[in-house]
Amino acid sequence: MKKIYFLSFALFSLYAAVKAQGIEIKDQYNSNVVVTNNTIVNRTTTAGTQTAHNFEIKNISNSTQTVVVKKFNDVINTVSSSDMASSTFCTGTTCYPPSTFSATVVLAPNATSILAADLDEASVVGVSQISYKVYNASNTTDELNFTIKYNGTVSVKNIASVFASVSEVYPNPSSSKSFISVSVNKNYSGVDVIVINSLGSVISTKLTDLEAGKNVISLDSENLPTGLYFITINQGNQRITKKLTISK
Repeated sequence: MKKIYFLSFALFSLYAAVKAQGIEIKDQYNSNVVVTNNTIVNRTTTAGTQTAHNFEIKNISNSTQTVVVKKFNDVINTVSSSDMASSTFCTGTTCYPPSTFSATVVLAPNATSILAADLDEASVVGVSQISYKVYNASNTTDELNFTIKYNGTVSVKNIASVFASVSEVYPNPSSSKSFISVSVNKNYSGVDVIVINSLGSVISTKLTDLEAGKNVISLDSENLPTGLYFITINQGNQRITKKLTISK
């Protein structure tokens, strides 16, 4: 009897936990299929034109929610410094410039909002990858993450053929200075190393030279406050992004 009671209680708890999740996202481009966590959406682009992809965000809870939408430019197709793809998004009727990486929308119970994820392609078609995180501001564990891959399903690691290998940031988490190891097959000068915070703001940027073989890049992270950061290394039209957590 106790075993039956325990099983019933466990099933009820699991059901309650599932029902507690208050955000539902549907892919309007793909017949309104419900988006599950870590879904990957594949799209192709045309040079010099915009590719739009709409999602529906719905509050399926019984209370009003403030929903946060965050955008992450994992990979941006870059032909030159003045010719690259550009990602933007809209929530409801409000659209944001490429420099905006976070927005909120307030939804009443059962209310919906459109999330329009757009990519303006460069003059030459290339690979881009944009990730989105959508979560409840009052319960950050209630979240959905999905990624849109443009022009191919190659992983970020494989895209950057300029780099023979790139390590994860170490130590990670870090409370002081951090490093990243990069191996290249020939010398490169003027490689961009950019630190971006979780809101998409550029915290620091510097130029470094890479010599053929293994290079250790020192990251000026000792003065960064606690939080999540993205380290982006750019060389020509190739880009690698790694995560760094600062914990003090």
